[in-house]
Amino acid sequence: MSTLDGLGSPSYGANIMKHTKRLLSILVVIAISLSADAATLVVENMKDGEAIRYPVALLRGRIEIDDDARPQKATLVVVNKRSDREPNKLDGQVTGDRFLALTELVPGKNDLVLKLGDSELPFTLNYKPQTNSYVVRAIYHTGDDGATDYQTQREDDPQDYEAKLDTAMKLMQTFTAECMNELGYGRVTFNLELDDNGRVKVHTIRGKKSTEHYQTLDYHQTYQSLREESIAALPIDRAVNAALPAYTRWDPEARKNRAHTAAGGGRFAAFGSAGFFTWPSSLADVSRAFGDATVMDRSKVCDDSAGRGTCWANAATGIGALIHEIGHAMGTFHCSDPRAIMSRGFDHFARRFVLVEPPCSRHHDPLPVAPKDASRWSPITADWLVATRFFSLDDPAPYEKELPAPRMSFNDQERKAIVEAPAGLRYVGFGRKSDTFSFNAWRGEKLPTEIVVPYEAILGATKSNEFRCRMIDNRGQETWQNIRLALPPQPKPAEEQAEE
Repeated sequence: MSTLDGLGSPSYGANIMKHTKRLLSILVVIAISLSADAATLVVENMKDGEAIRYPVALLRGRIEIDDDARPQKATLVVVNKRSDREPNKLDGQVTGDRFLALTELVPGKNDLVLKLGDSELPFTLNYKPQTNSYVVRAIYHTGDDGATDYQTQREDDPQDYEAKLDTAMKLMQTFTAECMNELGYGRVTFNLELDDNGRVKVHTIRGKKSTEHYQTLDYHQTYQSLREESIAALPIDRAVNAALPAYTRWDPEARKNRAHTAAGGGRFAAFGSAGFFTWPSSLADVSRAFGDATVMDRSKVCDDSAGRGTCWANAATGIGALIHEIGHAMGTFHCSDPRAIMSRGFDHFARRFVLVEPPCSRHHDPLPVAPKDASRWSPITADWLVATRFFSLDDPAPYEKELPAPRMSFNDQERKAIVEAPAGLRYVGFGRKSDTFSFNAWRGEKLPTEIVVPYEAILGATKSNEFRCRMIDNRGQETWQNIRLALPPQPKPAEEQAEE
């Protein structure tokens, strides 16, 4: 993550405050201009009675308003009448004729009511928890003293790390479901470990060394230390471990983060906690956190916001970076889509959950945004993820017989590669290092068990005869092969031919 200089000046902070007040005034004017009697709410991204497999629903829609509407202050509220959990009532966002709202569900039928003044829209969602035993875990790693405090610039910070991780993990899960649905897969997403109250289980692991020791480690050493200690405590045979170190600290004199990392792979992901204090602490806190244009105080904390310099931008980048690393942990590589989670598109994670992006150093006016402007899972990544066992929603019934994982073999004489997958092939991707350049994916019941790929097609995609092939079959069995293709004999230089 890059950190740019020059964002903490008084003039910059004054401009941010000015434009934040402007943003709030815009939202107030919009709310006052609505007529509750004449407003009709229409949910556009979900159907009444729809069944989903994750607990936090994101509702997007429009407000139809009578032209003769009389001015009246109105706030959008979503109430879950079937839930006795707190809060069962959440405020939404309204901009113009658009609205957005989050609501947390309980298992079974959820009778929701969207309220805008005196106008109401009953809406039903059915939540069926996943039975998939492959999960993403939330881990918080401390020094051997067990201190859980994270660095912050807020004097009254509640230090509520469990609440922040609960909220962030659920937002990432909902984000993924929305992206997958837009790509035609339905609302599939990964599973989380939840307790009996629907809260994400946060595993607090006390480290073997002191906080001071961990803070002497560099970027890679921090990652390896977190990986080794978390996997020793919580094996990853059916899990991705996603860990934050409590002891990440910004050193303003050295201008560096101590005990920071951002990496993932092999079912483990980690990201430093330098900007953790900016993350929302509950679903009710999401709009505040993603709307907080307070300038980051670089004398106290690190600004890791892709140069935007505000608290909301650090929350967006931080949660976006963690899901980026979780993507790596599940086997995905970087891609070239500028809005993709697996590129720097993860900086725009928050745009899925707001209608207007607050001011920052990149834009000094509030910026209306739509889902197309937000981070997303691109097809080259999503087609891999949905084939993995982490996206199966339910554990499959026992198979009648074991089948081998996919494999690639080669015929140098005919210059072709053969991919075999007795269980049916779902995905084949070609790339180098941490990038994927080309892929093929298959859907439906009739999946190929063998495909042939000409060498020229591979060389054209990877621009090299050395590459990595990733394959996954219909049972979620993964194979990665590092390959070096035999090149055809090259013609001799004209000088050598003349000599012969």
